[in-house]
Amino acid sequence: MTDLADVSPKEKITSARQNLINDYVQDGTHKLNTLSVDVGGTVAIDSSRNTRLGKSTDTKTDTYNVLTTDIAKTLVMNSGDDKIFNLPSVGASNVRLFFTFIKIGVGKVTIQAADSDIIVDSGAGDTIYNDEATETYASITLQLISETHWVIVGASGTWVTTD
Repeated sequence: MTDLADVSPKEKITSARQNLINDYVQDGTHKLNTLSVDVGGTVAIDSSRNTRLGKSTDTKTDTYNVLTTDIAKTLVMNSGDDKIFNLPSVGASNVRLFFTFIKIGVGKVTIQAADSDIIVDSGAGDTIYNDEATETYASITLQLISETHWVIVGASGTWVTTD
């Protein structure tokens, strides 16, 4: 198996400055490197967003305010009652942030967007939820693709957005 860390992007530099994104996994660490190249030869690498994939799983039994430091965590709600995960307030520096949520039990799990953020096609500041009692192991992974837009990267179960 080829280690993706050994694969480097190959692109022709066509402008005075070009940013090449190298997004890969190496030894379980998610690497999000930006390689900035000037035609004159100056190279700068930003590895500040490297995170550990699956770095931890936190089980909650009550409504939880998700933190930006929970990046790449799997957050599990284990409850027979209706509970909420409140997404954090985010900005441009948080783009590519992602969380995985798992619903264990028959209770409704709601994921609430912060501020005027949207989740897929929800309204600004609205929600996505799973209230299917028979889907006791529903899951969803959300990733921030802009300052205000979360998308579903993967899901199992029935997730409904609100407007």
